Amino acid sequence: MNDYLLQFGENVRRLRVRLGWSQEQLAAATGLHRTYIGSLERSERNVSLLNIIKLATALQVSLDELLQGIIPSASSVQYADIEAPVTDGSDSTLVRVRSSDAKLWVDVVVAGITTAQYQQIANSLLDGLARKEPAYHAVAQAMITAVQLCPDVNPADLWVHLIYRTYREAGKSAQSWVRVGGQALEQVILDIYAPRLAEYGIVLRKSTTTDALALKLREQGVGSSKTVLILEGEDAGQKQIFGVIHCKASIAERLSDDAPASAALIAHGLWSAVVTMDAKMYPPPHGNAIVRGELGNTKGGDKRRYFEVAGQFSACHSFNQRTLPSPGETASGTRIHSLKLSEEQPDVLVRDIIQAWAQFQLRRLATLINEDVFYRCATTITPEVGDPLLSKLTGIIMLQAKPQLCQHFGGDMPIVNLGAR
Repeated sequence: MNDYLLQFGENVRRLRVRLGWSQEQLAAATGLHRTYIGSLERSERNVSLLNIIKLATALQVSLDELLQGIIPSASSVQYADIEAPVTDGSDSTLVRVRSSDAKLWVDVVVAGITTAQYQQIANSLLDGLARKEPAYHAVAQAMITAVQLCPDVNPADLWVHLIYRTYREAGKSAQSWVRVGGQALEQVILDIYAPRLAEYGIVLRKSTTTDALALKLREQGVGSSKTVLILEGEDAGQKQIFGVIHCKASIAERLSDDAPASAALIAHGLWSAVVTMDAKMYPPPHGNAIVRGELGNTKGGDKRRYFEVAGQFSACHSFNQRTLPSPGETASGTRIHSLKLSEEQPDVLVRDIIQAWAQFQLRRLATLINEDVFYRCATTITPEVGDPLLSKLTGIIMLQAKPQLCQHFGGDMPIVNLGAR
C-alpha cells in the first residue's frame, strides 16, 4: 500500500475525529459519498486535487495541515513559487490567504467562479481604481459585475476574497477600506434593489442632511455621512419616509452605535433594518480565512442578540450564505435572514420592505379616524407588480369604509387599520 495514501487517510481520520464528526457528517460537508470517505481513511483509493480542497475546506484546515507528513511544511515553501489564484479546471478558484508576516498561508476555495472570471473582475476593479473617480464607485461596479457573472457564488466570498483582496493588491490600505467598503456596499444595494422596489412604487435612495434632521438621526449619532439608505413611498400624493436601511459590510462595524438610533426610529413607527455582508474572517495564524461572519453562532452573548433578543432593529438581511437564519419566531420578533443578491424576485428583503410600507400606510390611516377601530396585524403579503399593496394583505379584518377615508384613497374601497392608535 502506498505510504502517501496511508498518511493521507490517517490525516483525514484524525482531523475528522478532532471535529467530533462521523464519516456521514464529513461526507455531507464535502458533498462526497460516505463510502468514499471511508475508502480514503482506509487508504484504499487515490484522491483528486479538487477533493483534497473540498476535504481541507470542510475540515477547516489548510492544505498544509491536511497533507502533513506528505509534503514539506509551509515554512519551507516560498509563496512566490506558487501562482494564485489557481483552478483545477472546474468552476472553483483557489485563493491563497497569507498571515500578516507572510510566513503562514491557507488556501480557500471560492466555488462557482473560474479563474478567468476571477481575473476579469479583478482587472476591471484595478482599472476602475486607476481612474479619477471615487474608489467606492469602482468597488461597487466590480461587485455588481461579479454577482452578474457568478450568481451562485456566496456574495460574502466575492466581497472578501475577490473585491477586498484586489483592492489591497492595488496598494490601498486596510484603513481606507473601512470607509470605501461601506460606501461601496451602500451603492451595491442601491443599484440592485432600487429598480426592484420601484416596481412596487417604493423609492430607495441615499440619505441626505435633510433626512438626518427630519428623522432626528444626528441626535442619535447617525448623520448623512453614514451608510444609511432611505425608504420612501407615496401616500395620498405625498412622499413619506417609512424606513431606513443600515448598510454594514461587517457586523463589527459600530453596530452598537447604530442600535439606539434604530430603536428610536422603530419607536416612531419606522422600519429600521440592517443589510450586511457579515464579512468577518480570520486569516492565519488565528483562522482558516473562511468568511464565517459573526452571525453564525446562535448562542446568547453574540451579535445576534441585537436582533433576536433586544429587537433593536426591525430585521437583519445577510448576504453571507454561512449566516444562520433565525430558525423561527424569536424573543423580540426580529429575524435574521440569509440570502443572495441574485435570488428570484421578490426575495425576502423586498417582501419585508413591501410589508413595512403597507403597515406604515395603514398605521398612518388610523390617525384620520376619530374613533377606535378594532384591528388585527397582517402577517402575509403576496405582492404582484402593479396591484395595490392594500389589496394584498391577508389575515386582517376588513371594515366598512369611512367617507373621508375613501376620499383619501380616491375611491370606494374598504379600509383596515393595522397599527395601534
